[in-house]
Amino acid sequence: MNRRSLISIGSGITAASLFIAACSSTGATSAPSGGGAGASVALPSLPSVSIPSLPSVALPSNLPSIALPSSLPSVELPSNLPSIALPSSLPSIAIPSNVLPSGSFAIPSFSFPSEDKDLESKLPNQVNGVTLTKYSLKGDKFLSQGSGNSQDLIDLLTSLGKTPADMSAAFATDAAGGSDVQLGAFRVIGADSGALLNGFIAATQKESPQDKITQANVGGKNVTQIVDSSDTTSGNAYVYSNGDILYFVTTKDPALAAAALSAMP
Repeated sequence: MNRRSLISIGSGITAASLFIAACSSTGATSAPSGGGAGASVALPSLPSVSIPSLPSVALPSNLPSIALPSSLPSVELPSNLPSIALPSSLPSIAIPSNVLPSGSFAIPSFSFPSEDKDLESKLPNQVNGVTLTKYSLKGDKFLSQGSGNSQDLIDLLTSLGKTPADMSAAFATDAAGGSDVQLGAFRVIGADSGALLNGFIAATQKESPQDKITQANVGGKNVTQIVDSSDTTSGNAYVYSNGDILYFVTTKDPALAAAALSAMP
């Protein structure tokens, strides 16, 4: 296990929640109910069109008079002109019942895993006034999220004399995506604090030898700062251990890192 595996697992779970939340904000969508020969859709009746009256035009009074003949020839229309009857109603069009399913379409909800509430409680509820969402995973469930990095974690646990059953991880982040910070805690029950931190740093150096690792005091905590110049997304990682728990913060904002670390145990 290394810096990237912790960040990628936490970020992956957060990204899934953002996607579901965006979809669910649109609400449920209803489809027309079908049955038998299908539902009928009646076309609207045609609107009437009224022709506006033409404005009056005043002719000058001195126009010459024109004498019309006293009798005009009459024009007789034939009596047998055919009549045209318009239909009283337009036909309806039936939509087959199997085109759309009946009922409503509900977008599934998303709930964060919460397998170690005690470890979650050690992370702050908010940073700089922004409420954080917490979630946690234990043992094999956490391993299943790590894909190719799972062996790194197993090697670390083995070096500590532990198994996946002894570990759990908790995360805290802004699920709305407004605050660019992720907090985490990685517990290995009964592990030595120094061995846990050193094992994590060694795994990081092995996986990402280009990382720059320094010691610093940030937010009142003595931390190991890990900088990966090739990572422009997650930012820097700040790591320290307390008892059998490894705490970390990742962000691109140093001031936000200080605020987060000052709120951690």
